[in-house]
Amino acid sequence: MNDSISTPTPQQVPPPPVKPSGQQITDIDSLIESFRTMTAEEIVARGFTVEGTFDYPRHLPTRGQMRFFDRSWYIRAGVERVMGYCTPDEYEEFLRSVPQFEEMLMNADTTLVKLWFSVSRREQIARFTIRRIDPVRRWKPSATDIASLDRWDDYAHAKLTMFERTSTERAPWNIVRSNDKKRGRINAMRHVLNVLP
Repeated sequence: MNDSISTPTPQQVPPPPVKPSGQQITDIDSLIESFRTMTAEEIVARGFTVEGTFDYPRHLPTRGQMRFFDRSWYIRAGVERVMGYCTPDEYEEFLRSVPQFEEMLMNADTTLVKLWFSVSRREQIARFTIRRIDPVRRWKPSATDIASLDRWDDYAHAKLTMFERTSTERAPWNIVRSNDKKRGRINAMRHVLNVLP
């Protein structure tokens, strides 16, 4: 494993499962699933329950496919927790349920790789500043994104709790240092390729 990728717990990443004989992936179909960030009003109006959080099964890959999900998969463990968009009970239920849900996926022969792209506080502020002033940037920070800058410590605590509660032997979190975007992406791709069966 590249030294730019680490796990938040001291456990080893298990070897990838062996495919049953006779089953081969001839064409890999990949699709990036990037779910639109909801506003606080939309989250409250939706009653974003744990069941709502798992709005992903219809997007999951079939045999021979890949899917890339953004951080919205874990939105409850981060943004919703820090910004108060969910209740403490909903938060706890999410942390309890996620490892079970992911275990079900892996028991169905799905290879699950969890990557956390980590940047320093200084780098995050620099990126947000550029996005706010550069007119050619397509992505613009939301009100929640801007508010998050003043809650760095709260997000850091939520992140560590998420690692502790949802990093398992079969599905560990892998931290990719990403102050250098290009290097972080290359290391992430290398890691994914190394763990694919």
